[in-house]
Amino acid sequence: MKLAKKLTALLLAVILVVSLASCNSQAEWSYKTNDDTLSIGTYIFYLYSFYQQASQKVSDSSKDVLSQTITDDDTNKKVNASDWIKKSAKQSCLNLLATYYEFKKDNLKLTSTETKAALDNTSQAWSQEGSQFEGYGISKDSYNAAANISVTMDKKIFKHMFDVGGTNAVSDADLKAYFLKNYTDYDYLPINLYSTSSSTSSTSSESSQAVAFTDAQVKQVVSTLQKYVDKLNKGETFANVKKAYMTDLKTTSDPFKSGTEYLKNSQIGADLIKGIGALSVGKASLLKVGTGNSAVEYLIYKGDINAKVNMLSDSTTRYEALVNDKSQDFTTYMKGVAKKISCQSNDNAITKYDPSMFKQ
Repeated sequence: MKLAKKLTALLLAVILVVSLASCNSQAEWSYKTNDDTLSIGTYIFYLYSFYQQASQKVSDSSKDVLSQTITDDDTNKKVNASDWIKKSAKQSCLNLLATYYEFKKDNLKLTSTETKAALDNTSQAWSQEGSQFEGYGISKDSYNAAANISVTMDKKIFKHMFDVGGTNAVSDADLKAYFLKNYTDYDYLPINLYSTSSSTSSTSSESSQAVAFTDAQVKQVVSTLQKYVDKLNKGETFANVKKAYMTDLKTTSDPFKSGTEYLKNSQIGADLIKGIGALSVGKASLLKVGTGNSAVEYLIYKGDINAKVNMLSDSTTRYEALVNDKSQDFTTYMKGVAKKISCQSNDNAITKYDPSMFKQ
């Protein structure tokens, strides 16, 4: 009985210590102005985020991240990873305070729908990673403020500045000019230069294997695609050439991929971006990407962006173009605000936390 009581008392003591530590981490502040205060959890969240980024920037992922150097995107110089993480976390805290300041200065408000959407995103992430974040000292509120609410507020500030009726509104004519100069309309057709076969092992698990085409097979693919490239380069419309290809293939399913976007930000891959970017309007070419049993032959085509300018009448497309056009101006402006506002740092709390806490 005495042993049971001792164990119970010990357990309660442990729970109390953990609880107090958790409460203290949330009660502590990291940076503040006269109007707004950031929790230490917000600073820890930024430390964690930049630790993850640093782990992707180091040259050797098998070695300790913090002992390596990375390239600082702002200065393009090599810096110690640990120093970069702490510097970036601090700057993000200052940027968040700048967001709060600017949001109030412009008399902006979040709607209940916007607030709920941010919290829903937080709750979704929290269901998967919440226990890990809490272990680091990051509360759900701190995460919500840094990861979601701040993004929503920045979007409203951006629109207040550059959207229709904004303080620095971009005219339809200027946005159209930006669209025509910077956006690209393209289509491409990917053809795998390999075949796949499935096999079942003795354990009944199915696996697939890619086998590279022979030189003769590759030559046949290239020869076939070149016929359609020649038609396009002789002036036939893309619609007619695509129709001819699908007829020849005896398919009603469109195998072509298309897009109209700011090519530098595209997710189609560096090779396609470079290849399509080099084309003249209305011209096509073949592009091989990869080797062996992962090689793909592409038919690529650049369309006339003038024919797509009416896309700006869609509010989503217009906003995306506005972001591509003015995001750097917005970032520069907000950094300026961050430099101007007067804030305090709680160094006694901040120095308790180091990127090494995230090492596995």
